[in-house]
Amino acid sequence: MPKLRRPIVKLLSDKESEKDAAQNALEQWDDLIQERKLAQERTGTTNLTLESLNKDLKPFRDENNKKEVDSLELLSIEHNVCFSRISSKLGASKDNLITLSQLTKTCNIFSESKTQENNLNIEYNSILNKKSSIQVERDRLFEALQECERDLEKKILN
Repeated sequence: MPKLRRPIVKLLSDKESEKDAAQNALEQWDDLIQERKLAQERTGTTNLTLESLNKDLKPFRDENNKKEVDSLELLSIEHNVCFSRISSKLGASKDNLITLSQLTKTCNIFSESKTQENNLNIEYNSILNKKSSIQVERDRLFEALQECERDLEKKILN
């Protein structure tokens, strides 16, 4: 009987440590559940099921890959693929937006330049008209001067 006692004590001690480990794991699990409940209360959300997550990911998934996701690992992989695809589309959209904003700036600069050109053309035409009217006035005054000189010569000769 003493020979059986030692293995039984060892087995009992192993089972006791397994029980303690399971008890600790259960306490950790309960703590995690309690933390999740507190987080849900703070955010006002509820538990998300695998089905609801799968349904929410459907619009973002590849058209060729319509199979159902039946495990958390597959859901995680699908999420990463969708996230990668959306990130690349977002990057391309950002690049397009930057290009469009630069094009808009260029168009605005061009419009301002055209407006300035039009204003300068109007000012130039106004100056040309003024020059023309001054030349007409000068010619009229020159003719008047010549007429006065002719009249003066006639008076001197008479």
